[in-house]
Amino acid sequence: MRLPTSTRVTTLLISLIALMAVNASAKIYTWTDENGKKHFTDKPPKDSNDYDTVVTKPINVQQAVAVPAQRSDDLDQLASDDMPRKAESWATRNCKAARKFTYYGSQYTAAKVKVCKKQIPGDFRQHLAGYSYDPALYNYDPNTTSRK
Repeated sequence: MRLPTSTRVTTLLISLIALMAVNASAKIYTWTDENGKKHFTDKPPKDSNDYDTVVTKPINVQQAVAVPAQRSDDLDQLASDDMPRKAESWATRNCKAARKFTYYGSQYTAAKVKVCKKQIPGDFRQHLAGYSYDPALYNYDPNTTSRK
């Protein structure tokens, strides 16, 4: 059974990359034979101990770049810029729109409100000004007559 062409090509590419990585880290030996011809190989000569090792620079290596330390007020600014997004994310998980009915005199009035099942964290309160904490209203099922 033959493998699909894409699988064979992928396997070949991975094998070549692995071989290149192995060869990139190998030592290189050089020597001159009796005819004056200079040789370069990855193995030292078998019949002679008269060879040199070529020093190569490592490949795919980058020098570390110094990053200046951020001041704490910069970090506070970054945190405050991210706070509205975090508050909105918290609200989508813990809050929902509801109708709150209030009885005035002889009639009910309905208002659309945003209620949360959990206390709103202090950091989020300024970003979630229109939300209120009311677990009873959050859990209210209009199909039943009692609150949970």
